[in-house]
Amino acid sequence: MAAFVRHFMPRLPQRVRVNLNAITEDGLVRIRGTHFEQPVRPGLLVRIFEPIDEIEGFATVARVNAQTGLVYLDVAWDSLQDSAPLHLACALDATAATARPPQRIGEPRLLTASW
Repeated sequence: MAAFVRHFMPRLPQRVRVNLNAITEDGLVRIRGTHFEQPVRPGLLVRIFEPIDEIEGFATVARVNAQTGLVYLDVAWDSLQDSAPLHLACALDATAATARPPQRIGEPRLLTASW
């Protein structure tokens, strides 16, 4: 009889959109509580992302203001990284023409590409 072992997979912290420019005087990032899908409490670890700058990282909830509905996050600034892959142009068959190098700044260089 085979024994089945259940592996515990921890849930990832919930992901919330932030504006990293909304910093308070004490260095916390302010967001609306409506950005959260689950109840929020101080000490909660969250994944943050800023779509404009395409960065993401982690933060902990520092405090919650129930009257204003604002949540203040303590961002782990060293955890921030690019969230989108680099946009690379496809240049499989592009080769530089055997033209002489530019003689002066701003002189165009010819490139050829075969598709």
